[in-house]
Amino acid sequence: MSVPMGCNVTVDFSNAKMVDQTTPETLKAIKDNLANEGGSMVNEGLHSHRAMPHDETSTRVKKTYN
Repeated sequence: MSVPMGCNVTVDFSNAKMVDQTTPETLKAIKDNLANEGGSMVNEGLHSHRAMPHDETSTRVKKTYN
């Protein structure tokens, strides 16, 4: 993936049914690279997912409400 230097990026997970454990690790590396180049990254929509188990890099599954 190539993002121009100094860009501000928003990643929206609100429509994702599942986010696997490799995604947060990869996005953290991209976020760090962007920050080093004067940019930023914001992750949105993960509030509607639950972590399995409960740590920052775990797989997240979309919560369902009945």
